[in-house]
Amino acid sequence: GEKNHPALWKTFALALGSSDKSLANAAALPSTERLVSTYRDICLNQPFYAGLAAMHAFESQVPAIAAVKIDGLAKFYGMNDPDSYEFFTVHQEADVHHSQAEWALIERFADTPEKQAEVLSATTRACDALWGFLDGIYENYC
Repeated sequence: GEKNHPALWKTFALALGSSDKSLANAAALPSTERLVSTYRDICLNQPFYAGLAAMHAFESQVPAIAAVKIDGLAKFYGMNDPDSYEFFTVHQEADVHHSQAEWALIERFADTPEKQAEVLSATTRACDALWGFLDGIYENYC
């Protein structure tokens, strides 16, 4: 639809002062490429419940993080237009439902010690990739 992930993220980036040209020419950091590659590998090459575990590792954290981001954007950057940070308000609510559904499916289908080990492995890989992504942001922009 019109308010898909890339569109919402672009609106946020433009509100921060980016331009269409700078966004079109932006290159992903190596840590970002590793994050995407890790998630793709887990979701495409592992059992579906491992892919759900990777998604759950991220999406279960998003609602609380989104609330803090929205607050910080207003306090520290004067961003008070809800359209500017709609990416976060959408995920603050949607990822509650996503993570609950993911967990219910993981519990239902990862029903042996071997499958649970695959879930743990996927979660660990996903979390390591997320931490690496955040490290890359810090190293390049802070």
